Amino acid sequence: VLIAFAEARIFGDEELGERAENWLNDVSRIQAHLGVLRLWKSGLWGGIIGAVIAFFAWRMETVSPTIAGIAAMFCLIGSLTCNMIYWSKDPKPY
Repeated sequence: VLIAFAEARIFGDEELGERAENWLNDVSRIQAHLGVLRLWKSGLWGGIIGAVIAFFAWRMETVSPTIAGIAAMFCLIGSLTCNMIYWSKDPKPY
C-alpha cells in the first residue's frame, strides 16, 4: 500500500492516492479488528478441546455417556459457530 501511495504521489494519480491514504488511515482500526478475529478463532480451538475433554471424561467414566455426548455436541456446535463468525468478519482487501 505504501508503494501504491508513493506511485500515486509521483505520477499524480489522485484516485489511487486517496484510496491508499484512506486505507493507511484505517490501519489501527484494522489491527483492532484482527485482535477481535483472533478471539473468534480461539473459540474454534476451545470447542475442539472441550469435545476432547468430554470424550476422555466419558472414557474414564467420570460422567455418563449422555452428558459427555451432549457436552461434546455443544462444544462442536460452538466451535463451528465461532469459525463461521470468524470467516464472516474477515476484513475486505485493499
